[in-house]
Amino acid sequence: MIAQMTRENFLWGAPRIHGELLMLGFKVSQATVSRYMPPANRRPGQSWRTLIRNQAIAFSHTQSLEQDSDSEFLSLRNRSSVGGEAWLQG
Repeated sequence: MIAQMTRENFLWGAPRIHGELLMLGFKVSQATVSRYMPPANRRPGQSWRTLIRNQAIAFSHTQSLEQDSDSEFLSLRNRSSVGGEAWLQG
């Protein structure tokens, strides 16, 4: 019964299943419920190392984009000073 409740309600832990069993009339301790619960299936996901590495890569790309846009702005500004600064005023 404990295994079935765990499979059908995978977000429930031992305290919740224990409470449900008590309401159904089964006198069992919470420690017994946790002992007979099957191990939780871990969802595949990123490890912390992978997460940090991906964030560092994304951050470095963002920084290089900012540097590129700054240099483009400066080069446009330098060009405008040669040809006059009328575009800045209008």
